[in-house]
Amino acid sequence: MLIQEKMNTKVRKHILIPIATVAFGMLSACGNFTREHGNPTLNCEAPVYDDVTQTFSLVVMSDSTSGAAQTFALIKGDSIIMESNDGKFCGIPAFEEGYRVRMEAKWKDTTIVRTTHVANFLVPCDSVEKMSADELEQLINSCDRSIRRGSNKHLIQGVRLIVNDSRMVTPQMLPDVITFIENEVWQSVEVISLEYDDNNLITSITLRPIGEQAEI
Repeated sequence: MLIQEKMNTKVRKHILIPIATVAFGMLSACGNFTREHGNPTLNCEAPVYDDVTQTFSLVVMSDSTSGAAQTFALIKGDSIIMESNDGKFCGIPAFEEGYRVRMEAKWKDTTIVRTTHVANFLVPCDSVEKMSADELEQLINSCDRSIRRGSNKHLIQGVRLIVNDSRMVTPQMLPDVITFIENEVWQSVEVISLEYDDNNLITSITLRPIGEQAEI
């Protein structure tokens, strides 16, 4: 009986060793068919303004995309306005809100997409003479056309508006203040303070309404 058990042990050893070897070989073979890609990142240089064409150029770069076919897209809202295979764009119109950039890296077995937002597509402005709070207050209260249209050369595009001491839903943009005055929601406004950039352009306005109607 003891002799028989020893023989069975030897048989089991001879059977298990080849099975383990085959299993290891299968795992190694599977590893050869698994291709790992990197984690691509999308980087954008600062937009460059061209005085002659009054448009911008932009260079976009990505890494960890070796062996992939790449395409880049410049997106405004939901629309693609430009595409590039090398990440270089030119003739980009000025746009206050900026653009989204999308990179698509495509391998045979994988496609990776990266997107980012790029700002600073504003036309550089020359220095202007500083406008005082009293001067701006007079323009607003007279419902000046340049304030209504957002074309006054002393204000940056999208100037920040801060409204104090209002019991109503306050306007978010300066042209809306003109609408409030015209509709007699406010009789007028008092401009409390202004902030400027290096070119004396007004970047922020703090005001309060005068003669505000009771909230309905």
